[in-house]
Amino acid sequence: IETIKPAHFRPARQHIPRLHFKISETREVSIQAERENDAEVKIATDGSGYEGGIGGAAILKRRGRNALKSLKLHLGPDTQHTVFNGEEVGMGLGLHLLMKEEGMDGKNVLFYIDSQALVQALETKRTKSGQWYLRSITNRLRDWLSKHRASTITIYWISAHSEVELNELADEAAKEAAQGRGSSQRELPGFLRGVLPAAISAIKQKHAQELKQEWKVKWTNSDRYKRMTAIDTDFPYHKFFERASKLSRRRASLLFQIRINHVPLNQYLFRFKKREDGWCPHCTRRAETFRHLLIECQAYRRERSILRRETGRHAGSLKDLLLKEKMIDSLVRFLILTNRFDHI
Repeated sequence: IETIKPAHFRPARQHIPRLHFKISETREVSIQAERENDAEVKIATDGSGYEGGIGGAAILKRRGRNALKSLKLHLGPDTQHTVFNGEEVGMGLGLHLLMKEEGMDGKNVLFYIDSQALVQALETKRTKSGQWYLRSITNRLRDWLSKHRASTITIYWISAHSEVELNELADEAAKEAAQGRGSSQRELPGFLRGVLPAAISAIKQKHAQELKQEWKVKWTNSDRYKRMTAIDTDFPYHKFFERASKLSRRRASLLFQIRINHVPLNQYLFRFKKREDGWCPHCTRRAETFRHLLIECQAYRRERSILRRETGRHAGSLKDLLLKEKMIDSLVRFLILTNRFDHI
């Protein structure tokens, strides 16, 4: 497992001379910049998550030469590595290709990366998951520029799937790497050989998914789930929460209490000895449940007629009133008009 240090570079070593970063304002500008730039060496790098695997790749093109050079690496499963790690590895492979090029004194080099997050991470050097790769990459950038004092390296962000040939080739190679088709170990830089450290963020994500699945199993086997499906089968109820988020706190609270059958009417309050009995205050020996309030109690005929006028045949269906967005406001207005929830 990777180790994340509070600060992985001394402040004095943060800046690297002749290393530049560029994120274009728009996708179109990034594509046009690539077409107009005539650098000696262009390197496209990419990372990919595909069929449960993570891969990284780099393609190098030198001006005036038709042959392309490439490297690709399969990091491992996506339960231990992230696509961002794949992007980092792609950058490391691109640097390794560059280091093997001869006659680079005074030449300009362009790296094309389709991950803004990686460009920003290389520039700011903040503490985060994947720091081990970033530290190795930054050290190699500094070493190469110190040996080629008249050269510059510019790291550009270029939009993914932009139909730029070099970028598309890197994307294809990264997908191949994710499926396990990588370069041989002897072709790789030393720091990328052998077993790579597992990313903390990937491990946390896997753990969160396992917890979510465990929770889902427990929930679907519970008595509460069976009661809830009578009202809403759209587990885990994203649509309801989206609608409730648009309501005031008071109205949202009412809806939640209705859904979980914890409506503060006499029958519910009597269970907790908050009332002397659970009867409806308007009806003889009738329990005051939410169904009684909504459909049966004659004391709220006027309020119920307004609800029926607004919702039509849906007025007697709690499921429709709670799930249909247009019905929710009508239901809440009915509840407020009954004056049975003034304390909420």
